[in-house]
Amino acid sequence: MLMRTRQGLELNKRLGTDLDAYGFRVQVVLQLAYTIFGFEEGKKKKKKKKKKKKKKKKKKKKKKKKKKKKKNKLSSAVTNLGAGITLVAASDRGGYGSLWTHPLPAS
Repeated sequence: MLMRTRQGLELNKRLGTDLDAYGFRVQVVLQLAYTIFGFEEGKKKKKKKKKKKKKKKKKKKKKKKKKKKKKNKLSSAVTNLGAGITLVAASDRGGYGSLWTHPLPAS
């Protein structure tokens, strides 16, 4: 079905389930995934090129302050797909996320 596209398979991987079991239109689910995770089809984040710095005269070293570790806060979003099924997404500050449906489809 429609989920056999590259982006559909990617979404299935993230979901851990096959959305075909629900028969949802791919574009609807993908759009939800894009808005939740902030990724777009065919667009990759460009890495910034580092400029070479000119050598400067050595200065006296200052004592470094210890940085406080940031707690890994989770953000989540829940979207109702209809037919009693909910799409749940969660991601942390590092940009790692997962997407799944509730209830999971019967295999």
